[in-house]
Amino acid sequence: MKKSKKHEKSRVKKNRNNSRNFIIIGIVVGIIIIISIAIFLQKDSSPDTKTDDIIQPPQCLSINLKISEINPNTNMLKISRGIGKGDLSKIKILVNGNPIDNLLASDIKEGATKIFIININPGDNVEIAPILKDGTICAISDTKIA
Repeated sequence: MKKSKKHEKSRVKKNRNNSRNFIIIGIVVGIIIIISIAIFLQKDSSPDTKTDDIIQPPQCLSINLKISEINPNTNMLKISRGIGKGDLSKIKILVNGNPIDNLLASDIKEGATKIFIININPGDNVEIAPILKDGTICAISDTKIA
């Protein structure tokens, strides 16, 4: 009888230990699941930095800038402004994604063209974006390959 009581006490102790282990494992798994969900939701709620998703002021949409000519041999970039309103101040020029200093462009009136001399190589991707007088940087208005 003594042996069976000891054996039963040992078995009860093991069951308690197993029960505690399952509870601890369950808590750890629950914490991992909650952290995973939080990370997933954080990725979904992070703001996109694409300019397509940014609401542009009407002035940005009406400035109407285009790259009319690129000549990598002479480093010439010719930008034309079509008919449209907006207080243009500068132009942001990117060559292969690298910004060039914002160049003064307030003198480009509707229907006018301006030539900029910048370092351009054949095959470079050139993008332009208007900058308004209030400092608003508009979305890329034109892109061309040199």
